[in-house]
Amino acid sequence: MNNTKLEASIMKHLRNYASKSGKTVSDDYFAKPEDNLVDDFRDWEEIKKELEKGTGKELYPSDKDGKISFCALRSSAALCINSFALMKENKERVTFLDKTHFTLARFEFQSHYRSRIKIPRDFRSQTTGS
Repeated sequence: MNNTKLEASIMKHLRNYASKSGKTVSDDYFAKPEDNLVDDFRDWEEIKKELEKGTGKELYPSDKDGKISFCALRSSAALCINSFALMKENKERVTFLDKTHFTLARFEFQSHYRSRIKIPRDFRSQTTGS
């Protein structure tokens, strides 16, 4: 299956899921960010505040089309939240690389560390051949 067919299939399943769950989808966007969550996460208000602090502006309307990117069926930010919010809610029970008893989990963090590695502007074309 090529990427175009795979993407079309995934989008079809996402539209069906949204329809079955009674959520409004128009032009492949949910009506509100909460509709793009697979569960009612008890930390959603905290998660929203974390996302608002980030540089991606996922919860703000776009200057270009007025749509909120988090509301998109294909939102990578929503995928991340849906994948990891349960870990955030249960961080004290998570085991990762033999480490346990986590006390902090957050989705957005602005590091003040600046890398000295210079990545060429045409790096993508050099590595993918496109």
